[in-house]
Amino acid sequence: MESGPLKSIIARPRDERAHVVESLYGERRSFLVGGFALAAAGSITAWHAQTLSLWVITALMAMMTTIRYCAFEIFLANQSQADRHPRFWKRLYWGLGVLHLFIIGFWTTLVFWQTDDQFSQLLCMMAALAYLIGTQGRNFSSLGLVRFQLLACVLPMLLAFYAREAVWGIFFSLFLVAFYMSFMETSAHLRRIFRDMIRTSAVNWELAHTDALTGLPNRPSMQEAIRNAIAGGHPFALHFLDLDHFKRVNDTLGHLAGDQLLRQTATLLQRAVGQSGVVSRYSSDEFVILQLISGRERTPAALAEELLAALSRPVVVNGVTMRGGCSIGIAQYPRDAASFEALAHLADMALFEAKEGGRGRIVQSRPGMRDRAADRLRLESELRRALEDGSIELYYQPIVLNGSLKIASCEALVRWRHATRGNLSPGEFLAVAEEAGLMNALTDRTFELGCQAAAAWPETIGISINLSPSQLCRDDIIEMILARVAEARLDPRRLEIEVTEHMRLDLQPNIREKLNEISAKGIRLALDDFGTGYSNLGQIARLPFNKIKLDKQFLEDIETDERALAVLRGAVQFIAPLGLEIVLEGLETESQIHFALSEKGISHLQGYAFGPPMPAASIRDFLHASARVDKPRAAGGEEPQSARLH
Repeated sequence: MESGPLKSIIARPRDERAHVVESLYGERRSFLVGGFALAAAGSITAWHAQTLSLWVITALMAMMTTIRYCAFEIFLANQSQADRHPRFWKRLYWGLGVLHLFIIGFWTTLVFWQTDDQFSQLLCMMAALAYLIGTQGRNFSSLGLVRFQLLACVLPMLLAFYAREAVWGIFFSLFLVAFYMSFMETSAHLRRIFRDMIRTSAVNWELAHTDALTGLPNRPSMQEAIRNAIAGGHPFALHFLDLDHFKRVNDTLGHLAGDQLLRQTATLLQRAVGQSGVVSRYSSDEFVILQLISGRERTPAALAEELLAALSRPVVVNGVTMRGGCSIGIAQYPRDAASFEALAHLADMALFEAKEGGRGRIVQSRPGMRDRAADRLRLESELRRALEDGSIELYYQPIVLNGSLKIASCEALVRWRHATRGNLSPGEFLAVAEEAGLMNALTDRTFELGCQAAAAWPETIGISINLSPSQLCRDDIIEMILARVAEARLDPRRLEIEVTEHMRLDLQPNIREKLNEISAKGIRLALDDFGTGYSNLGQIARLPFNKIKLDKQFLEDIETDERALAVLRGAVQFIAPLGLEIVLEGLETESQIHFALSEKGISHLQGYAFGPPMPAASIRDFLHASARVDKPRAAGGEEPQSARLH
């Protein structure tokens, strides 16, 4: 149960009492007309009877109408009164209403006691009953109030009849009993309709403010809570939290597993935050925590560390144990910003920086972050234009056969020829492309340029093009690749697609099917960056890879560290029995080359030692020149085309 400031900022559906009070005070115009019409009727009876008591009771009826109307106006001047003090305003309405009806009933008693004028008697009875019917239309939301007002008015009327004529009092009593029962039954029916409307409204509110999957407050609900906290002047911190690699879970284990992970995450976050804040699901895999700051509670940094630790523990999803993780961006009110928009923007920028820096990190908003965010937005806009104006280019790095050192293929490396920043490597803009939804366009452009370039090379040389794991989830990825190959009139056997091992490719049947279909078209597959991610012997054996590329990190310190050298040799011996080609990347020094040439399991070599990445025109000329040099060797026995293609 929340208390204090936390209770005041959390959005909730309106209490039924607030709806009741609002309905009671809603019809002031009809009340005013009815009240003064009754006072006018009282004045007529007093004039006919010419008695002081009737003038006094008429004045009391007019005074009660005025007092109650003033209460209406005070309440309606501040609608929040219904939510803040519903009990007080309901009791006030009850007290004044019952007293008013009692005075009206007592007026009828005085008329019957003090005059024999039948017109006055008929007028007071008709006016009182008409006013009672009006109260039903105004007060049906409170059945108890209707009952008390009815009795307060009817009992004095019965007393008047019994005072004049006991027999007629009996008949009138029977009439009033029937009137009462009908009156209350109709009021109960209206009350049921009213309550059904309130409950429907509450259900609709819950649907609009609650995340259906996790049961947490959703984005609109959290935005309202943030604005309430700012309006109340409560210092607080916003934690924007994004699950690391959540898309990988969806892609590999399926969306049901992703949903299960989100529910588990919601439970862990609520447990960690406790009563110090509000947890919400803001979007797909993004959660926002509003943490109230006080001297007795944890600091924002301390809570963020707890959240990071809680989500880094292994969890079981669909029988698979996995280690999660998250990135967190923090902004504080009023230290960092004074408005909701500015605060949310700063927290989002801090989150982006945390993800961009390698994920699994906590970043707090600080001066200068807005400038970096603006720079990122400019970069995104410029990347969109670059995909249209031809600023995206491919550079090509040779891959040679181990032993003969003949060029077997070239790896296509995307570059962005930026007008002011020079040539940008993928690491400087791929994250922006992923965040901005530009990866499809970038991939299409890469395959288009790569296939066109390779079509102009000697037929014995293939091309390797990198494919982001996220692109394997595209429904049209195979059709796109085949279309680019056909447009360039490129032999599919000359194309090799490199897939990084940063996701469990073998766990998602859809991805396995796509890889098998690509392989069936004659296109070769290579597993890139082996040793940096999720690959294992089982995955390599189950998927149709032709080649494994050992990441350049295997070469680090092999000249000086026997253990590093043993790890590299172990990786080669690990893969070689599978009959797969092995590429060693990142070769630069003489000792590295000497090792690679002496290691029989390594089939291909790549690195600056054999040529840097070159633009399309340069690599074309280089490859044709190399082919002319290799021609004299053909007479002595040329390698089969299949070997030279790969």
